[in-house]
Amino acid sequence: MAPSKVQLARLYDLYGGLIYRDLLRRSEDESFAAELLPAVFARATQRWDEWAGRGSRLLLLADLSLSECGTRALSP
Repeated sequence: MAPSKVQLARLYDLYGGLIYRDLLRRSEDESFAAELLPAVFARATQRWDEWAGRGSRLLLLADLSLSECGTRALSP
């Protein structure tokens, strides 16, 4: 089951700035980080059930941030 819009908005409010800063630190490009931020949260909604009851949502977002940044950096 995907998160509700309220759950996703709360997650974004809590961790959006932190994940953005992580993406910015990794990419050193503000527009790239801003582009990746929604992609990280979109992927989080796809994997929401996988993480249910298995730990912090922040860890999920940090993991997705790392993989999304690496995937985009490797893309031509």
